[in-house]
Amino acid sequence: MRHATILVTMVLLLSGCESEPEKKPATESFRVLFETTRENFIFRVHPEWTPNGAACFRTLVENGFHDGTRILRVIRFPRKFVARFEISGNPETGSKWRANMIQDDPMTTNNRRGAGTFAMAGKNSRTTRVFINYGDNSDLDDQYAPAFGFVEEGTDVADRFYSGYGDRPAQDQIHPERTAYLDEYFPKMDRIRRASILGEES
Repeated sequence: MRHATILVTMVLLLSGCESEPEKKPATESFRVLFETTRENFIFRVHPEWTPNGAACFRTLVENGFHDGTRILRVIRFPRKFVARFEISGNPETGSKWRANMIQDDPMTTNNRRGAGTFAMAGKNSRTTRVFINYGDNSDLDDQYAPAFGFVEEGTDVADRFYSGYGDRPAQDQIHPERTAYLDEYFPKMDRIRRASILGEES
């Protein structure tokens, strides 16, 4: 049987993520179960921290975006840095979401160990790229988006993701259409087999 754990259905009133008018944004925290090629971990999302980011993340999970996603650019040195996932196991799904942009949220949380955040490259530039912080990276908060949740169970699992490729592949080689390239040249990358919402909790 599957364990239970990260997100609930939300309507997205932001550009990029698709919305369902009959649903209302969740305000309570929820958990998502990530089944990976290592073991499983649970991530708790806090919509009250970053409403737009949390809503989009939920929609990505509900649409199966993370199923088969590669965990890449796992960087631990010279500082405990991050593990990142962004390339859907389904190139068609990845391409669909690639250009979607999430509207900015206020900076109410920082990038401490175990926190999850979307990468950004300027105003309203978040898409599908998510980082899990390995250490306290709060000194980089001015370069990152605010955290939208944290690893609640299984931090040690995230710590064991394969890191032998360091900061490779290069940024221009990371996009949805290059999944076969990653399989051939970076076969040891860990993956998220499946991500599923475990229920809404207060």
